[in-house]
Amino acid sequence: DSAHSGRPMNKVEAELVDTGFAFRSNAVLTQVMWEAGKLTVTLTAQGDQTVRVHFSDLAGFRVLDEGNLMEFWPTCAMGRGLLFDIKKHGWLDFEITRPGFVTGQCAQVHEYLLAGINECINVLTWAEPSVEILSA
Repeated sequence: DSAHSGRPMNKVEAELVDTGFAFRSNAVLTQVMWEAGKLTVTLTAQGDQTVRVHFSDLAGFRVLDEGNLMEFWPTCAMGRGLLFDIKKHGWLDFEITRPGFVTGQCAQVHEYLLAGINECINVLTWAEPSVEILSA
């Protein structure tokens, strides 16, 4: 917020990614697995709906409590969907302001957000994610 940074907080601009799936209730990030440059995130709702989102060609990722991502709400609220393509004012735009962030000089890196009821995950990648529906 502006009290900490000295500048106003910009709201995120994002597009919902059509996954062909909708949770009936709030989902929880139940597993985050990074292995050999690939990231797999599992989300579960009410124990009977489970989805895995796969990311490859990663530049980075972070997991934060939703309370630390106020600029993403309500644009990326869980009730709107599960996966968002962040267009402006997200983590990538914040990192690009750092001179030491060399990924910011690379073309075509994209930011995605998976919104859980508690934790959320931002992913920087050069590849589109894929969604695996385990149980609907």
